[in-house]
Amino acid sequence: MKLHYTIIPFYLLLGGCFSSAQLLNEQRRANTGQSTQECYHTITKPAVRQLGKTYGVNNQGVPQTQLTNEIINAPEKTRFRTPCPEQMTSEFILTLQNALKSTGYFPYRITGSMDVETKRAIKLYQKQRALDSDIVSWKTLESLGIEPL
Repeated sequence: MKLHYTIIPFYLLLGGCFSSAQLLNEQRRANTGQSTQECYHTITKPAVRQLGKTYGVNNQGVPQTQLTNEIINAPEKTRFRTPCPEQMTSEFILTLQNALKSTGYFPYRITGSMDVETKRAIKLYQKQRALDSDIVSWKTLESLGIEPL
């Protein structure tokens, strides 16, 4: 007697709610032996400080200068999903470069490598979409019509 096993992702057993595209992607990964690991990147925007001087006169009429150091904005952390390193193949990067080229963000030679020009184009594309990073995000890939494996 031969037994057949089906791998069911843990979140399905818990009754998680996922789109059919996510479920198909998980099934495809399970069938091809690909990792279902998710990768993330965090960028930290530093605090904004304002240095200044205030001038005044004390109660004896003597002029005084006081230095101020005030935090205007607290540091901000942004965490976003990215393709995992094993997904960043030269074929994948070629697809990314072609997509950026078709939108006018990559006027350079297509190389298939994550070079300075590719990172510059990613950063410009994402910065105009409120993400200031040269690490490509999952949302950027989706907006370019690229589905990471």
